[in-house]
Amino acid sequence: MADSLQSIDKRCTFRETFESEHSVLRNGATLAGAAAGVSIKNGTGTFLYANNAYGILNVNINSLSSIRIKFKILNNANLAQNRCLLDMRDKSNLSAFVYVNGTTNALRYDYGTGYINGVTYASTAFVIQYGVEYDLVLSGCVSRSLKAWLNRVVVSMSNGSDIEVSLFEVYSGTLVADEVKNLYENKRYREISSHNEQLGAELVNQSAWYTAAYWDAGTAVNWTQAGTALSSNGTNGTNKRNGIFTIGKKYKITYSSITTSGNCYISDGATLYKNIGTTTTETVYGYAAGTQLWLQSLSFNGTITALSIKEVLVSYVKPILDVCACNGVINNKYSGDTYVETLSYGDFENGADIYSADTGVTVARVTGQSIFGNYCLSAKNSNALYGFYRAVKAAGTVYRLRFYHKNPNTTFQVRTSTTILKTIPATSNWVFEDFTFTSLAANISFWITSVGEYVYIDDISIKEVILPVVNTSVEVVSENDLSVMKFNGSTSKIDCGSYDSLIGDKTFVFWAQYRGWSSAGEGRIIDNGKFLIRPLPNYYRTLSDGTTAANSNQIISLYKWQLTTITRSAAGLVNFYANGAIVGSTNLSSGTPTVGTTNLIIGNRDANDRGFKGLMSSVRIYDGILTPAEIAQIYSNEKSKYGL
Repeated sequence: MADSLQSIDKRCTFRETFESEHSVLRNGATLAGAAAGVSIKNGTGTFLYANNAYGILNVNINSLSSIRIKFKILNNANLAQNRCLLDMRDKSNLSAFVYVNGTTNALRYDYGTGYINGVTYASTAFVIQYGVEYDLVLSGCVSRSLKAWLNRVVVSMSNGSDIEVSLFEVYSGTLVADEVKNLYENKRYREISSHNEQLGAELVNQSAWYTAAYWDAGTAVNWTQAGTALSSNGTNGTNKRNGIFTIGKKYKITYSSITTSGNCYISDGATLYKNIGTTTTETVYGYAAGTQLWLQSLSFNGTITALSIKEVLVSYVKPILDVCACNGVINNKYSGDTYVETLSYGDFENGADIYSADTGVTVARVTGQSIFGNYCLSAKNSNALYGFYRAVKAAGTVYRLRFYHKNPNTTFQVRTSTTILKTIPATSNWVFEDFTFTSLAANISFWITSVGEYVYIDDISIKEVILPVVNTSVEVVSENDLSVMKFNGSTSKIDCGSYDSLIGDKTFVFWAQYRGWSSAGEGRIIDNGKFLIRPLPNYYRTLSDGTTAANSNQIISLYKWQLTTITRSAAGLVNFYANGAIVGSTNLSSGTPTVGTTNLIIGNRDANDRGFKGLMSSVRIYDGILTPAEIAQIYSNEKSKYGL
């Protein structure tokens, strides 16, 4: 299976992939009802159920747990009956039970929180389509030991249904939304410092924030209450609420708005702010420099329909790069994973990302046709073979494209430039597509074959694939029985690609042993044309804009292993840590972070004239700011490997 058991922090206590009968029996299962059609299908990783047959997995579940199951209903005729998918009930019917309603075709469940393909759904709100594989998670669905007479999981489909089950997992505890999403997207983010986001209590009174009485000061005349929302008529004015923020703490702000014109700022009255310029629902993060909540209209004509502010107690800081010489091979541990989503509204629920259409092609966000939620994208071709397209990065980038489609009366083509990646046959049912491709142009296009016919698209995702690093003249050597990377001070370098621009909050962590200053003291740890970490005799210099330098104390010694950690905020403020402890002055300016102009290079720069001389190991970048405690923990956990 492609799914990694390290996708989340919760422990996977049971896993079955149905690759063979030996696998199933090893996990204590029986193929009950086998004479009626239960079997392993060709050993290809699917468990086939049919004709009232069912399989039993003997799983001991003695505490709060979550269940994951991948399944596909094969026969459309069977969507006219109630069919049990998952039965874990005791005598009191107080545990997980999932079935498909024969009247509405809705996937229903009892207990826990349901997710389909990484997105939460309410019981009865999701309609099943045959021939489509679904990734179902019931989070927190079993809260105590099952009765001894049924201390097992019963997976069944009745009334003549045909189904394939390709994965069954049990996780300890309750999976939160981010964890379920990571499972579905096959992310492997599990490091010492990776953890789930934990939030404080709601700081905005949800039953009063839209009333004039809630605000302590300001010119509220331009804001008027509209039900449970606030509307502005296009004039200027600011509402202020005292005591919302604490200076220096991090906050999560979520809002929804309907904007006709003008601008509205949600802010702390100082540096933390968000300009609402479009109709959207959005979440933003920031550190407070003031204590008041401001809702400021600058000719804003629109409505704020939702507002939430919570303190971020613990952030989920994920590693986005980890280059090492594991098993004697230099590579990025995250090679093959997908990275940042290129679409803002791939589910089309809160808006439509910008798609450009050829002449004669109509593209719209519509209701009544979607497989998820309320909206999907529709496209109609009124010309010859034309379509619509979405801009992506430059040619040569590898992407993973995933989407659902329904196109009853026409085929369509997925293209990059003039190359046809895939021809999609006509289908009256929603079908899921998932494949990778190398972009030959700066867009991905969908070409509709038949004039006058519709294509419907939903839950579309386009993510860049992280490619293997390119090694130039970097050796793998053994040091303290550890495989490390040796740079020669001139031609050695590791090219990591350009999937991250290195703007925003970042933490850089690396082990290094210097064996000279090389390249006239101009060596590099990391360089992307704008951001760089440069070791000079006995100290580091860090730049975020290519020109403004932040210098550390004298912390580098030759021929000694040292763990260096550098945190750099979205505003360019830098702090240096040596062997887990902060050193020197804090919050040094390195300039405003600027998008890199070259690939991310380790041990040199793109021009190959700033070579680092010495050893490096486990060069990491985190997409966020690690805390001092997390940095100290990394050093404590790893120092023995380097003889410290």
